[in-house]
Amino acid sequence: MLFTVNRVTDPKEMTEIYQLRYKVYCEEWGFEKPEDHPGKIEKDVYDEHSMHLAAKDKSGTIIGTVRLVLHSKEGFPIEKHMELDINTEELPRKSLSEISRFAISNEYRRRAEDAYYYGRGEDTEIDDTDEDTPGPGASDADFADTGKDKRRKHEIIYALYSAIWSESKQIGLTHWYAIMARNFHVLIKRYGIRCFQPIGDTVNYHGLRTPHLAEIKKFESENLEKNDALRQEFKDHLGPAWDQLYPP
Repeated sequence: MLFTVNRVTDPKEMTEIYQLRYKVYCEEWGFEKPEDHPGKIEKDVYDEHSMHLAAKDKSGTIIGTVRLVLHSKEGFPIEKHMELDINTEELPRKSLSEISRFAISNEYRRRAEDAYYYGRGEDTEIDDTDEDTPGPGASDADFADTGKDKRRKHEIIYALYSAIWSESKQIGLTHWYAIMARNFHVLIKRYGIRCFQPIGDTVNYHGLRTPHLAEIKKFESENLEKNDALRQEFKDHLGPAWDQLYPP
């Protein structure tokens, strides 16, 4: 296993997360203004109402992070920055969260995939084919044929999303919000994560982004139950916790 992912509450590790986010969102991509984040830490009002996950390499260094913004008086970033075409009052607010601040160290990103993670340009779209990863219509066999070395390049995606699912199940979440670039949506579909549906128009927010919503039960029935390779990836990353979260 190249990476481990755990929930973070320790103040020192939280600072490391904020520093990684600053490096990615402020220095590398310019999504946030450095002057708005003194001390080279990137944080906002939602962090106090979020569950933070950190991916660590074998040395214990935090090389990836994502947060689940939980229901609070602050609301959700997606509802503040996007115009949604759904009635948000009909959603189960207390079991809803927003997947947010997905950041991976550039040492663990392939340069060719930066266009997927953060966008190569506001008007750039990536073709839905790639020699390293299965396309959106891929079967389980397509995933198996990618080979061990190629799959390792993408293991951090599986590690983070398996942790997102695991932690969500443990605290009783039922739905995920997410603001995504089209290219990132394409990328995760290639990994078999095909549960996110657009719920509004694309707007210019950290580049061109579209609001999405996913139902966790639907993710399980349409992804984990039907995609043997994806299910095995989650099982590998979650270990004994898998059987408790997803009994046979």
